Amino acid sequence: MLCQTAGIQMTHVPYRGTGQVVNDLIAGTLDLAIDTMPTHLPHIRSGTTRALATTLPQRVAALPEVPTVAESGFPGFEINVWYMLLGPAGLPEPVVRRWSAAMNKALSDPEIRGKLEAAGFIPGGGSAADAVALVRRDAERYGALVRKADIRIE
Repeated sequence: MLCQTAGIQMTHVPYRGTGQVVNDLIAGTLDLAIDTMPTHLPHIRSGTTRALATTLPQRVAALPEVPTVAESGFPGFEINVWYMLLGPAGLPEPVVRRWSAAMNKALSDPEIRGKLEAAGFIPGGGSAADAVALVRRDAERYGALVRKADIRIE
């Protein structure tokens, strides 16, 4: 998405996990990485790596001085990583509502919210319908990206 938006070419380097990405950034083997903020926040704060931009549509509280990619000259650019509580298909609706209410209550607790934010997460919340809509929106958006870039599994 960044390559299409910025009109540049980069080489994707696949990794099995983010630990080696961090090591290679610190060692200077990689020029940049697009990854989750909680993985890199301790290294950014310690000064061993530098945040160039965030991929969210707005600046984040954990790194208020770091601009977004959109602010850096690429309007409309946005990539968001989300974590979601999932259950098996056919889960009874009362159970779904109970889990959703419990998660929303936990995410609204100032202490829990503060700990998540300090770790680099941006707590969300919402209903099961909100989650379904988010997954569908992202599937459409990334599906269009894959088609436009002519990405194929080899």
